[in-house]
Amino acid sequence: MRGFCEKKFGSMLLSGTFTKAVMYLMLLSDSIIAGFFIGPTGVAGINAIAPITAIITFFGDLGSTGVGIVFAREIGAMRRHRADQIYGQGLIISIGVGLISALLIVAMRDVYFGLSGVTGDILDQALQYYQFAPLNSFLTIVVFYLEQMVYSDGDELCNNICYGFQIGGNIICSIILTRFLGMRGIVLGSVIGNGLGVLTCLWHYFRKENTLHFVWHLSLKDFLLTSRYSIVDSSVYICWGLMDYMMIGFVSSFFGESYLVTLAVVVNLIEFAVVMDGVGMALQPLVGTYFGEGNHLLIKRVMKSAVKAAIAEGLIATLIIWVFTKQFCALFGIRSDPALSPSITALRIVSLGFTFCSMVSLTTSY
Repeated sequence: MRGFCEKKFGSMLLSGTFTKAVMYLMLLSDSIIAGFFIGPTGVAGINAIAPITAIITFFGDLGSTGVGIVFAREIGAMRRHRADQIYGQGLIISIGVGLISALLIVAMRDVYFGLSGVTGDILDQALQYYQFAPLNSFLTIVVFYLEQMVYSDGDELCNNICYGFQIGGNIICSIILTRFLGMRGIVLGSVIGNGLGVLTCLWHYFRKENTLHFVWHLSLKDFLLTSRYSIVDSSVYICWGLMDYMMIGFVSSFFGESYLVTLAVVVNLIEFAVVMDGVGMALQPLVGTYFGEGNHLLIKRVMKSAVKAAIAEGLIATLIIWVFTKQFCALFGIRSDPALSPSITALRIVSLGFTFCSMVSLTTSY
């Protein structure tokens, strides 16, 4: 029997999945557009930047997920001022980390590419994309936080519209600008998409549903508190980024430039696992509120629904990849050997772990 908490979880599952999928969908769309307009070297060039994107996502998730959890818990416990403090500190930290990240990306460019081992046409494409990476990283971290807090505040309508503008703006602008600016047009499309996402999130502050109020607050104790709830999920991005960076260097050194395209396709599927964490994302406001109320019965009920959803998502994703493996490869411009066969094999092997990955994402968080 589906009660109120199960129905509420079901309504938030779509938004939660989109919250975790936005970064993946934007990077995926960039790779697909690069494959269509520029070719396989464009796909590999974007993958050469993917480790940086993973690290940026780590900081964005670290500064937002835990804040959303603690914020919902304080609201459930009727501690309004305390919730405002948590929100205010999170906003300050997100803007600060975004600015620092942008500066580090500018300063570390030569060292980053020097150690990666990427050369030739792929390096040229990556450098073009890299030019606007600092600005894009700042906007990514800020919009990551705003989307999390709008979602935690219960405004699913604004949240979904934000995703529409963010992803739609990225795709449309990237397609248009790539015709004139090449790889620079793709990353500029991402910048515009993230900018539209920020502007749409600001709409929430003028709606009657808004309960987010900024309070200047900085506390190391509170930062450690919110980070404790974020570190498990966010550390996944660091692992993926390091794995991808090491594999780029390994493949470049031992197999050559052509196999970096195959690696890029496989990495795109590996990163899809982040979408599985959308189940946990849907739980955050509910579990936080029920925990603040001390209602453990509702927590158990909604967790049962979450486990079923996590298993179902993993199985469905695995089935889709096995059936449409060739079509997935074709999205990135891989339609024939020698790259097609190893790509198909690798993609199907990776997809077998989706159900386990989905359950791990859920259970480690809760």
